Amino acid sequence: MLEIVLAFSMHGIPGDFNEVHPGLRYENTPYMASVYHNSDGKVSAVVGLVGRSGPWFGEIGLATGYEYPIVPMGRAGIETDNMRFFVFPAVTKTDVGIGVGVEFRITAFGGN
Repeated sequence: MLEIVLAFSMHGIPGDFNEVHPGLRYENTPYMASVYHNSDGKVSAVVGLVGRSGPWFGEIGLATGYEYPIVPMGRAGIETDNMRFFVFPAVTKTDVGIGVGVEFRITAFGGN
């Protein structure tokens, strides 16, 4: 399924982060791919794997558009019909923390 999404995040570490993340997301479980406006104010592309158990989900993958050309990414949370609430590792060269976010599914094409 292809989705147009809009996420909002808080990073839990010091820094001036972009907290609004419009994007496109494709999922064909267990695979996913996404393009979005990231926390550094750049465009990121992600490929990864998704696991699901009822409303709970977890994602791991590789992302572009951060301090290094390719970085690991991950998030986990709970999903409703049109929203995902999630936590993620917030990491910079000097700080490590836990971020939180919410992602709204604006519209979806194909699948359920």
